[in-house]
Amino acid sequence: MTSTDPTPIVTIEAMGREPPPSWAVRQRYLIDLMDRAAVEFVERYTRSDGTLIWRSEWPGMDGSDDGYESFVTFPLLYILGGGEHVHELARREWNAVTWQFTEYGQVYREFDAYYDWMHHGESYTYLAYLALANPYHHVDRTRLLRFAAMYSGEDPEAPNWDPERRMIRSPITGSRGPRFENSWEDWETHRPVLANYPAPFEDIPGIEGEIADPGATPSTVPAVYHTHETLTADLEAIATAYPDLTRLTNIVAPSPSTIRPEPTPSQG
Repeated sequence: MTSTDPTPIVTIEAMGREPPPSWAVRQRYLIDLMDRAAVEFVERYTRSDGTLIWRSEWPGMDGSDDGYESFVTFPLLYILGGGEHVHELARREWNAVTWQFTEYGQVYREFDAYYDWMHHGESYTYLAYLALANPYHHVDRTRLLRFAAMYSGEDPEAPNWDPERRMIRSPITGSRGPRFENSWEDWETHRPVLANYPAPFEDIPGIEGEIADPGATPSTVPAVYHTHETLTADLEAIATAYPDLTRLTNIVAPSPSTIRPEPTPSQG
């Protein structure tokens, strides 16, 4: 430990030897097995540069969390006793996934341009594990401080924080700032799946039952969006019921030309 280290780390020194308990032997065997499996996993599913063997294009706003989640347990395995090579793979893959989804368009300045907080959490738990793997990693530290600035009002390019109301300005935020409107294209890779999700609230005008649109399929327009007039009326009702919400999120009705059947996403 050098004098430049910001915070000393408590160390524990063992003064003697004892036969390990059987559970510890079995755990060590499992860690050794996962050490080898990590290498095989990376060799099978990534290219020589670490990028995922996947599609050449990925549209919309969604999906980068899945790239990070593919390797999020690598630094955790290292923390629990895995090999140094697993730590090296973890860092290599974080950089590769970040570059890949920057090329796709979801990531900007090494952070998702727009996402909800749950998906941010799924992506950036990875960084928390990397920080535990090496608390003195300079790049990790500067990167995390830069990301924190996006939510403290210190980053003018990402004004996600409202200092007057002391709240995040939108449910969808990121390195490009708060997003006040969502389009069909934002979630186009997952719309057929999301159509069958439960409604987010129980009192949405025009929605009855637990599923927002039980009749939706990849080739049909959700029932609540059948006409521009219906959607406009629904949004006006929401604006009347929740004026603070609509003022902060700038809910607007799309033009009739944007309400169209959903394309069937390509498979592969």
